[in-house]
Amino acid sequence: MSLTEPVVATPVTAKKSKPSVLELSRSISLWRFWSALAWQDWRRRYRRSMLGAAWVLVSFAMFVGVKILIFGAMTQNEIGFFALWLSIGFLIWTYISSNVVEGGNVFISSARWIKGADLPYLIYVFQSVARSIIQFLLALGVIVALLVFFPPPNALIALTAVPAMLVLVLNAIWSQTFLGVICARHRDLVHLSQTIVRLLFFLTPILWVPSDFGTFGEFAVYNPFTHYIAIIRDPLVLGTIPWFSWGIVCALTVLGSVAAYLVFAINRRRIVFWV
Repeated sequence: MSLTEPVVATPVTAKKSKPSVLELSRSISLWRFWSALAWQDWRRRYRRSMLGAAWVLVSFAMFVGVKILIFGAMTQNEIGFFALWLSIGFLIWTYISSNVVEGGNVFISSARWIKGADLPYLIYVFQSVARSIIQFLLALGVIVALLVFFPPPNALIALTAVPAMLVLVLNAIWSQTFLGVICARHRDLVHLSQTIVRLLFFLTPILWVPSDFGTFGEFAVYNPFTHYIAIIRDPLVLGTIPWFSWGIVCALTVLGSVAAYLVFAINRRRIVFWV
């Protein structure tokens, strides 16, 4: 489907619920449609701006630079190590948190499309995830520049960060689907999820290194976000593959995908009434 093709509006009462697996396959087949919508969102956001989407790169570099100067003086590690530690951690956190925040509103913000067009609901999830990927890729330039000055300890192990990013994309899809459904039904959960994300930022080893905090730092292992960051950051910064974190992330990916599928399959027909 292209953006030039007309979208056939159908009454809400005429919509028929489709099996979730078929809806998923149809949503994937419409990848040109939702990817174009995601790109248009970005172009509209930075319209009439001199730097345009480059503001993502500039703002990320400025934020990370200030944090390195402030918190770098408090760590016992070398500045090169800490710069990579903080920058990569914050980039992944930005990606994860944006998917949590956007996920809570993914169906609510698409209410007009849901009520007026006969399109699979999951394309709105894919559109939202695509927007977060665009932001991630734009800010990635800062990390690439840092890696030129502070190369990974082991280039071969560093390549495992690529499949780790693909795993994060899968988690973004199931988390947005899950949050999109339950937040459409219970709007208070939108604000609750955003509040939890803000609190967990300080409990996640991004601005601090666990080894600098002794026993307190060991509690970071109980934070699931720690493991999502570790599967990408550890190969690039430490030159190691965090197998334990991989196990936690894979288990959460499977459990989350099953939960999202069940929640969406059971409540799909109700979403149009909730938004």
